[in-house]
Parts: sequence; C-alpha cells; structure tokens
Amino acid sequence: MSNVSVPPLEICNALPDEVRQWFKEQGYPAFRADQLLGWVFQKGERNIDNFSNMSKTLRDELRDTIILPQYTIVEIQRSAIDNTRKILLELPDGARIETVIIPVREKLSQCLSTQVGCRMGCTFCATAGMGFARHLSAAEILAQVFAVQDILEPEERITNFVFMGMGEPLDNYDNTVRAIRIITDPDMLGYSHRHVTLSTCGLVDKIKRLGDENVPCHLAISLHGVTDEQRSKIMPVNRAGGGLQGLLDALRSYPVQGRKRITIEYILIGGVNDSSADAKKLAKLLAPIRCKINLIPYNPHPGAIFQAPSEASVLAFQKVLIEKNYTAMIRKSGGSDIDAACGQLAGKKAKGD
Repeated sequence: MSNVSVPPLEICNALPDEVRQWFKEQGYPAFRADQLLGWVFQKGERNIDNFSNMSKTLRDELRDTIILPQYTIVEIQRSAIDNTRKILLELPDGARIETVIIPVREKLSQCLSTQVGCRMGCTFCATAGMGFARHLSAAEILAQVFAVQDILEPEERITNFVFMGMGEPLDNYDNTVRAIRIITDPDMLGYSHRHVTLSTCGLVDKIKRLGDENVPCHLAISLHGVTDEQRSKIMPVNRAGGGLQGLLDALRSYPVQGRKRITIEYILIGGVNDSSADAKKLAKLLAPIRCKINLIPYNPHPGAIFQAPSEASVLAFQKVLIEKNYTAMIRKSGGSDIDAACGQLAGKKAKGD
C-alpha cells in the first residue's frame, strides 16, 4: 500500500466497524483490523514494533498512518489516607487534565474527565473556577485510560469507570458517548455496561437523548438541592431545562432496565442544604423514581466559599431517607489530602512547576 494521501486513523476515536472500514479502504484484509484492535485494546500494546503477527512492511505502513493515544504524564500524587492516586496529564496542545484512581475495597475505579475546565459554573466545584477551555475528543478521554494502565501495579486492574472528573460529560455528548461505546465494546476495552457510570449536573435534553439512544451505562445525577431557589444558587444549570421539575420529569421517564437504578448524588454543604427538613423534601421529590442516593459531605478546596457539614447533620440526613425506605449511603470521597475528592479537580499545576 502506498501511504500517499492515506487518511490517518486515530484508533481511539474510532469504533470497530470504522476501523474495519478504514482497513478495507486501504486494501488490507479484514483480519488486520481485528489484529490491531487486539494489540491496542485487549493487550494494551502501543508500540507498533511489537505487533508480532504483522510483517515489518505492514508495521512500517501502519506507523505512518495509525495515531495512537498521545499524552504526557506530568505528575502522580498518592494519598497517604487511602491510596487514591491523581494523575495530571498534558495533551499535545498543552492542555492539562486530571484523572483519579479510587480504591474501593478490592476494586479500583477510574474517574474520567471529559472537558478542559467546565462551563456549568457550579459554585462548590474547583473545576468551575478554571472556566471552560475546550471539549476532549473521545481519544483524549481514552488517553486517560491508557495513562493509568502505564502506572498500575502488575496485579492491579481498573474495574469501574466513572465519568465524574473535570467537565460536564453531557455538555460534550458525542465524544463522551463515543468513549463509552469504546470502553464497552467487546472488540475494544470490553467492559460491561454495569461497570460504567456517567454523572451529569442535569442537562435535561441530553438526558432524554441518552435514554433514547440506549447508551450502555449507569446514570448518576448531581442534584444537590431540593428547591429551585436552593439549587440555582449553587448550580446555575438549574435555571435551564424547566428547573428542578423539568429534571425530575426527565428522570421519571428515563428507561431504567432490569435491576438498574438511577444514582442520585447529593453533596451536603454545611448550613446550605443539609438540614433534616431538606432530607424530607428530597424524599418527597424523588418518589417514584427508581433510585439510590449517595450522600457526599462537601470537600472544601482552596478558595472555597462553603464549609463541610457536621457529622451529626450528615447522619441525621441519612436517617430521614432510610426511614422513607430509600437506599442512602454516605460516600466518603477519596484523596482529599491531594485535592482528588469530589469537586476538587482543577488541573492546576502550572507549566514549569
């Protein structure tokens, strides 16, 4: 094959059928596409020279046309509290993002970013303070997966992916969904949809689209308020899409299949939304949505304007929900000592540090 005018293939932006079509258009036999997918996604090999079932000539041709994940690991921080690890990555254009590895009992979850910064403006979140720079491509989202593979111990394996890092996943809908399909495709990373969760602050039209397109993932909603006034003060997105009622209507009509439930995430902010009265309102709002509730005590960050709730208020809030027959768990975010907990990601290490 001559490489003149051959369009490059960015492997982590393509689904299997698109990879196969590219190989077909270049005159390669179909099985070569599956060999490439096997090396990159199932064996985690990114050095084309090591693709041992391909000839040197073919490897040379592919080296000029296949674009593999591109990133630089700038810094790795490890929590002294719980072994959470935060990885700062630099992309080819100089943009910096963070991804986090979170140990939960015998499992490891990876928290993925979908944007450089965020434009949702949630006042409790450090990422919002960055402003918005740009969306990440599917390949850049997947670059975080490969970067973590680079640093895991031999006995470690990521068991779950959570789209809860920098940025609002549904604001970058197409690239986020493409990344999810690559993670869950059996010819690519091959994870079950049961091990992928997308968390959104509540873009109502995109939630409806996610359900209509049957995207293979769990849905988690950052609710954080029980009235429009309360929620709009900390989450400006609430002013769009019909407010709190519009969001709840979308959740009631969202297709929840089998034993799945929507996860309601509720950050408890001291003196803002953490009273027992708030808990009672939350219980009433969520009926009859099939859901479970994660209560997340607020994690202050440098420059934060809010404070963490007291342990007593957290327990009292949980007690009200349990008495109303909800599954309500207190989720202690990992890595608070390295600013890796919920709401603390900011990609803030300056160049040259």
